[in-house]
Amino acid sequence: MPKGEPSIISYRAKWDPTSPLYDATEPIYPAIIENGLKEKIEKAAIKAYLEIGCRDYGRIDMRLKEDGKFYILEMNANPDISPNSGFDKATKIAGINYNQLICEIVSGALERTPRKEKELSARSVI
Repeated sequence: MPKGEPSIISYRAKWDPTSPLYDATEPIYPAIIENGLKEKIEKAAIKAYLEIGCRDYGRIDMRLKEDGKFYILEMNANPDISPNSGFDKATKIAGINYNQLICEIVSGALERTPRKEKELSARSVI
């Protein structure tokens, strides 16, 4: 971050391309982490996601300390999924394009929808 700015990702850093903070916060996809630590982080994220009761999609925000310890900052059960969002960029790294992402989210929701409502929903889309 530029001198005098806190080390947080503010609104300007996320959404204002005219701000110097915006250019100072380039994410790295995927994060460069040793395999053993990566597995621990993935397990913790999945456990937190399931414990909270999330389904279909979500984002676990974590911080990694220099000593290799990590902690969960928050669970975002409804992160921005617009094209070119951080979530979209991360799914692309996982081999999922934007159309597939949206189809997966909708498919998960439809799986929980009673049959009669599914038929009505399908007809209204056509």
